[in-house]
Amino acid sequence: MRTTLFGAIKYQAITSTGKFIKVTTKEIKEYYTAKDSSTYVVVTLPEQDSPEYLKLLERGKISFYEKLIVSYSQYGNNRSYYWYVSKDGGPLKEIKSNTIFTDGSRKERREYLANLMAEDKALVDEFKNESDFSLKKLTYFIHKYNTDQANNSGTGSK
Repeated sequence: MRTTLFGAIKYQAITSTGKFIKVTTKEIKEYYTAKDSSTYVVVTLPEQDSPEYLKLLERGKISFYEKLIVSYSQYGNNRSYYWYVSKDGGPLKEIKSNTIFTDGSRKERREYLANLMAEDKALVDEFKNESDFSLKKLTYFIHKYNTDQANNSGTGSK
């Protein structure tokens, strides 16, 4: 995979020595990069019309995505990360960012995620008692919820 100066994504098949081929969100809905073992999927961000590729961190009843924006200036590079969740293929909601501008207060974002996991009362209680809102903890709770749901053995009420 290669990203051009204008943001277009191109790829060259492993067995090919030919030209790079442009990837479009209409033709390719998901791709995998062997370089860092990442999967990217087509999603539409809130308040946007055009779909784009986001890194898929967790796939399941609740999916977890990451968007990276790199900006360049005379003072150096800046990496802004945004993390989104969606449930059952529904609309995405920003749940965390490393910038000072986020979609709602931390309390509102925590409540939103707790509501997504509402079927698993024990997990929601554990989440609400956890003060850590780090990426590692969010990944843990989303993965645990998805695993419990997939196994149909959630610890919460049914």
